[in-house]
Amino acid sequence: MSGSGTGRKGDVTRLLRAYAEGSEDSFNEVIPIVYGELKTIAHAQLRRSGVRSRMQTTMLVHEAYEKLAQGKTQRAADRRHFFAIASRAMRQIVVDSYR
Repeated sequence: MSGSGTGRKGDVTRLLRAYAEGSEDSFNEVIPIVYGELKTIAHAQLRRSGVRSRMQTTMLVHEAYEKLAQGKTQRAADRRHFFAIASRAMRQIVVDSYR
């Protein structure tokens, strides 16, 4: 799988661009490719916030997915932008959970 990493990164950007242009199915194709990285980001968000006892990493990833999929955030221009948007969405979910 390590040899396919670079190609998959390109796939993410291509799919995100297709999604930005209106291809709704493209977003669902991105998630399996980036799921592990989203879990890493979620884990870090929870560790920094100290809310880990109330929320689990997987639950945070799934809530962020729902937020992103429902269009409650801007659409990403590329892979890096996607992770920035996902991270912000997770941070907002954690803060809301804390309240």
